[in-house]
Amino acid sequence: ILSTLQSPALLQLLWEKPHSSPVMKKNHFNLIAVALLAALIALVSAFASPDSSAVDAKDAAALKRHTEMFEKSVALIKRYETLHKPRNWPYIGYGHRVLPGERYRRGVVLGEKEAEALLRKDLIKNIKFFEDQGEHAIMLGTLAYNIGIGNVKKSTVYSKIAAGDTAIRSNYLNHSMYRGKQHKGLRQRRVDEYEIFAEYGLVKS
Repeated sequence: ILSTLQSPALLQLLWEKPHSSPVMKKNHFNLIAVALLAALIALVSAFASPDSSAVDAKDAAALKRHTEMFEKSVALIKRYETLHKPRNWPYIGYGHRVLPGERYRRGVVLGEKEAEALLRKDLIKNIKFFEDQGEHAIMLGTLAYNIGIGNVKKSTVYSKIAAGDTAIRSNYLNHSMYRGKQHKGLRQRRVDEYEIFAEYGLVKS
């Protein structure tokens, strides 16, 4: 998984400045999307049978299951984050925080395709961080997209999951505070996230 996510070809695509030509720019982001899809397949395949020589129905079902959860998480993040405006700097696209050395200028507004490619890259990175928690990595990675990896690591949600306790609804929904107060929008986001993972049996309803 690590070698796939950090392959030279993928890293070059992610860091390379898109061509000024609209056609070339479109091709650039299409290549990013394909590369990230390959990384996702490698990631979710880690949850499949150790015997990689035979792809049986169980493996196929596991891949389908994790791909569905990933795509639903991407759609949910896009819906709640929306495309960021110049006033949201240093956050761009669908909530990506610009890091030192990244080639984004202040005030940049990303198009939907570029923003989604960046979202997928960030979400895969989060999931990879929590891969020691098995299939729960996608849930923890999705929560981390909003509240940060560090906050997830020190949360009751994480400690319960690590201990095998999936009765975490109230703990999960508690991550909806803003400036010390319950935020209606964040609360609904947590509810919608939780329902995705409860639907697939990762947590108790």
